[in-house]
Amino acid sequence: MARVVQRRGGPPYLLVSFVILFLLATAAAVLLWVQIDNAGNRNRQLEDNFRRAASVQELSNPTPSIREMLNIYDKDPKRPTVLSQQAARIEDLSAIITGTRSGYNVAKTQAEQLAQDIGSTLGRGLVAETKDLYSELSRVRSELELLRTQNTELEEKLNQKDQSVAELTNSFTTKIDQLEAEKKTLDDKVKQMHEGFVASQQQLQKELEDRRGELSMEIANKNQQLRELEMAVEAKDQTIERLRDELDKKRGTSGEDVIARKADGKILQVKDRENVCYINLGTGDRVTPGLTFTVYPTSGIPENGEGKAKIAVTAVHDTISECRIVERSGKEPIIPGDLVANVAYDPRRTLTFVVDGQFDLRNRGQASPEDIQEVKLLIQRSGGKVADQVDVQTDFVVLGTDPPKPPQPSESAAETVWAVYQAQLREYNRYQETLQAAKSMHVPVLNTNRFLALIGYSSKATEK
Repeated sequence: MARVVQRRGGPPYLLVSFVILFLLATAAAVLLWVQIDNAGNRNRQLEDNFRRAASVQELSNPTPSIREMLNIYDKDPKRPTVLSQQAARIEDLSAIITGTRSGYNVAKTQAEQLAQDIGSTLGRGLVAETKDLYSELSRVRSELELLRTQNTELEEKLNQKDQSVAELTNSFTTKIDQLEAEKKTLDDKVKQMHEGFVASQQQLQKELEDRRGELSMEIANKNQQLRELEMAVEAKDQTIERLRDELDKKRGTSGEDVIARKADGKILQVKDRENVCYINLGTGDRVTPGLTFTVYPTSGIPENGEGKAKIAVTAVHDTISECRIVERSGKEPIIPGDLVANVAYDPRRTLTFVVDGQFDLRNRGQASPEDIQEVKLLIQRSGGKVADQVDVQTDFVVLGTDPPKPPQPSESAAETVWAVYQAQLREYNRYQETLQAAKSMHVPVLNTNRFLALIGYSSKATEK
């Protein structure tokens, strides 16, 4: 520092001024130094804050979002900083995520919790998750709408069913009321009928008491009549027995000899060349054209019934009939005086026959239903009658061969087999019953050959 030399004699204005200037300069220097130091501190603090906000590399090569915010800073008159924009955006995203401007950590925590709840991760993105959830929500809404539609339809159907149930309930209630009314009416009728029944019972009881005495008298009378009828029946039984004895005497011990071997007429004239003969039976003797006879010698009718010839009536006159000689049995000629007979013919009455068994008239080796019908026709054409069963009015029984007793089929046999068995068994039993009845009543029994011989049957006459 320059040394000041005081000059004697004058005031030290210069020195004072110099001191004052020096002090001012010193103060100014100190103040400037303080300001510079404060500015350096502030600059260092700003640099630290700047480094915390962004690095030099981030500023030299900013991301698209930072570049976008820098452009907004340059263009917006309000000069919003990048940090303020970033903070505002974070708060906006937080509000979008959480619904409140709660900050990054709260939003992240809630987002992580949501991802955990829905089974996803944060890396997939909230928008993608939201889209998926929206798609799922849309699908659920569609299904819900479909369910609502179906529910509406079901409700309509349920309403219809409820209405039907209500109608049925009303109808059922009405029917119940009607039935109850009918029941009441029926109860009244039953009560009336019961009262009437009780009255009728009392009346009947009274009438019964009145009738009891009358019936006692009637029973006594009936018992008397019964005793008289028993006596009458006993007398009739004795008469029947007597008539049976007389019938046996007429029929003979052999049964058929007396009646079967009885001649009906005689040969009056024979024309051998014309094969014609005449007999002493005519219209008054119940002779009809077609009636057949067997010709026997004057010695009588043999036991087997075979004769000289078979003849058939062709013309009937008052007392005689013209006959055609149908068949000759041997060389013995037909002569006037020969006997003629037909076991089914009687000039005074109609003879009764019962026919049973199996017949083979033409020797075909097998019986047939047609042959038994032909036997019955022979009897009827000769003036006789065919009955179904043997009784005291039966004159002859004609039996063919007896039907064999059929073997019983197994339990598992078909219904048709059982039906055939039962039919054959009925035929067998009927034959045995007919035979036993004929024997017990001493009715003459003729076999097939004897019957055909005695009736004048000829297969040649049948053919013509």
